[in-house]
Amino acid sequence: MVILMFKDVGIFLILTVAVAIGFALCLYFNDILQKGAESAASGDCPFVQNDFVSYGRVLVEEMIGLGGVGDQIGCTRDEKDYISTYVLELYLVVAVVLMLNMLIAMMGETFGEVRANQEQEYAYINAQIVIYTDLDASNAPPPLLLLRAPANLVKSLFTVVKKVLGMDGYKTLPEGKSDEGGDGADSKSPTPKPDYADFTLPSGEDLVAVADEADMESDKADLAGLILDVKKQVDETKEEMKALKESMIAGSAGGGAGEDDEPDVTIYDGYFEKASRLVFHYADSFKDTKPHVDKRTYLPSGVSENEPEKLPVSLDDETEKTEEESLKKLQSRALTSYPFAQQVDMKSGEDIIAQLGGKESYVYRRANGEYGLSQIWPIKVNDSFKKNFQLITEINPDPSIFQPQAVYEFDRTINLLFGAGATKKVPILFCKNERANTLPIYKGTAEALQLFLQNNPKAVQQLKIAKLFPGGFVATVSIGGNPKKNEPPKKDSFKQFDFTPGENYFLYTKQGYESMACVKSADQFERECALGKTLHMDDLFPAASGDLDA
Repeated sequence: MVILMFKDVGIFLILTVAVAIGFALCLYFNDILQKGAESAASGDCPFVQNDFVSYGRVLVEEMIGLGGVGDQIGCTRDEKDYISTYVLELYLVVAVVLMLNMLIAMMGETFGEVRANQEQEYAYINAQIVIYTDLDASNAPPPLLLLRAPANLVKSLFTVVKKVLGMDGYKTLPEGKSDEGGDGADSKSPTPKPDYADFTLPSGEDLVAVADEADMESDKADLAGLILDVKKQVDETKEEMKALKESMIAGSAGGGAGEDDEPDVTIYDGYFEKASRLVFHYADSFKDTKPHVDKRTYLPSGVSENEPEKLPVSLDDETEKTEEESLKKLQSRALTSYPFAQQVDMKSGEDIIAQLGGKESYVYRRANGEYGLSQIWPIKVNDSFKKNFQLITEINPDPSIFQPQAVYEFDRTINLLFGAGATKKVPILFCKNERANTLPIYKGTAEALQLFLQNNPKAVQQLKIAKLFPGGFVATVSIGGNPKKNEPPKKDSFKQFDFTPGENYFLYTKQGYESMACVKSADQFERECALGKTLHMDDLFPAASGDLDA
């Protein structure tokens, strides 16, 4: 990076000299200013009559901050030479403002490029150290190696000077020729392409292995060229891996997989859940103050699960036919969150805060620099909820389950949304329940689950998914009814779910007053649920095994 910075400074100095010469010529051939130069002998003017070098020197000195142009402006004004005065003032703007800012911009761009390629630069420098050490058989053992330090220092400084002056030239050969002068057919064979399945940036040992395959003996005379060749192979491999990953994601999202593909999805015959929730049952407690609360549910991935929507807090917000029905619905309104602390990464945290107009409500910066998350979503605290949750209390029954940090952050968010003192007016409830779900559930990455659903319409039908689309699905929400008693739902609605690429999920059927297909991140799901035994598609849909036609 230092060498690149010096190159920027070199370019800047060349432009500085060119600009200074141009302005110096303009001033030198000005007759009035030439007459004023006679006072140079007295020390009033910094330039000398008929001495062009003095003009250029003063302008360059001003560029690098040594002053001088101010004295020249005084000379021109004494001689009432306003043209030269304006030229000098223009030079101050061009030299000090434009040119110096251009240098800052050039160095900033160079720094940005180096930072963007820091992994490759690290691999390149590491390869230099390893290869030079490996090939230099004259290295003495410690501590005698220290005797070579002065010579290596002089050699390194000489190399830097050569690079700054553009004198470094790497040995290159015409395409198809070897360094013995023969055809390339008998030279070193190309390095085979690696397997990209578990690709990571090669370490120093991997780079040495690549260099060994490139015929070490023939390249001893050209170490710099060998290092550049290794760096080029690393760059090409990284680009090919990036293109491969993009094509895989595009293929899975676009339904390009064949019928023989086996998505990496594990099926279980249900789960046993020990659910714990923090609940803010606000009901109609704020019907008079009517705070404007935007309903948002942010996931740990940083993705918003819904568009901003005003939370119903008064009878005016309800849309039922009668006031009695509206009041009943309003009295069941509540917000809930998980009992464990969550966070998002720094970039997502900053983006969410920016989306919220700078307000740190759902996401906020903790004292340790992390971005805490309150993943909050609306629920209904009705008879069904009170029946399913065996424990509902205003006192934390178990801090090991209801983590104090999660309680604090949920309390903090509620008071920001509803106004200071909201949780004193309506205390937070600590709720727990235990229940079994015998319906099949599916575990896999976002891409694997999407491919699985595309290839298995029977599973889509079992989950009551209304529509599949690239990146997610639309679930049918059955409201009311009792499947165990064969009671049909009172009505159906729909809800959209989006996958985050690369995230591990559980796809399952949520049961209760509202039943629907849901996805939950694997980390969150496994915190509260014990999985049943694994199943095969033949066990789940015997008659439909291998049938991919919808």
